[in-house]
Amino acid sequence: MSRLMRYFRINTLADVGSGDYCFSDRTPRGIATRWYRLATGVALAKDYPANPDEVTLQLGDDFPGLKLPSFLGNTSNMLVVLQSVADLILSQRVGHTERLPFVLLDHQGRVHSHDYVFLNPLERVACLDLAQSQVRRSKKGEIKDVHRAVLDPSRIEGALDLFRLAEEPNVYLFSVALVQRLQDAGACNFVFAEVELAAP
Repeated sequence: MSRLMRYFRINTLADVGSGDYCFSDRTPRGIATRWYRLATGVALAKDYPANPDEVTLQLGDDFPGLKLPSFLGNTSNMLVVLQSVADLILSQRVGHTERLPFVLLDHQGRVHSHDYVFLNPLERVACLDLAQSQVRRSKKGEIKDVHRAVLDPSRIEGALDLFRLAEEPNVYLFSVALVQRLQDAGACNFVFAEVELAAP
């Protein structure tokens, strides 16, 4: 297996069990019902407030941690990272990715940090090996859910370092090179699982 062809799926809940890190089970305020675009890879920048202080994300009441991690775990399937981590990710081959700042609020609604951004990768790659993956389809035959993702090596040859799975856009795929860069930089609270490659 080529090292360059390995990809990892991120778990956006992150290390929720640690208890020390900030965690949010809320949806962002200030972008109305448009926040879901951050989870599904639909462009949002043109509709984002000019003043990023208008957009807030509050920590969850059931998660008391206040430590600021590199990746902020959340239940909304968003990529929420420190500014410095965003710099690192965007320095790689990630294609069109929106970077949208906001204000992180603590459990009482007070400002906790201005150091985070939402990353919204817009690139999608149809790279499943449908014969070996397990998917649930609608009556019309459209893929609704991917229960087991198996990648077709021919479709990820030379792919970007970060993209969404076209067959299920709320799945983010990170290249082994990007995962290694994050680890080398000491980035914390990223939880990855390697995605299978189709057998020959």
